[in-house]
Amino acid sequence: LMKKINKDPYWKELHNNLLESCDKIIDQPASERVMEGIRLLTVSRRVLARVFNLSYAYRTTGQKKYAARVEKEMLAAADFSDWNPSHFLDVGDHGACHRL
Repeated sequence: LMKKINKDPYWKELHNNLLESCDKIIDQPASERVMEGIRLLTVSRRVLARVFNLSYAYRTTGQKKYAARVEKEMLAAADFSDWNPSHFLDVGDHGACHRL
């Protein structure tokens, strides 16, 4: 993957943009279980995106700051009282996080 990124300007830009995004996440607080009306979907999708992107950043750079931040995000999400079982999408996105 890194060979492709280093050879192709498009992939290099995409990679760098993703790392920039992850660097912004580093200083943000971990996601919290905050309902929006009757839904938790926004939070579950934010957790999923953060876990995926931060994991990618760690795997491609080896920088421990990304591993530490993804661990913080996962522990915060695991501490949620529940994933809004009254709505299938909220719970379903939580299951997607477990598959990562």
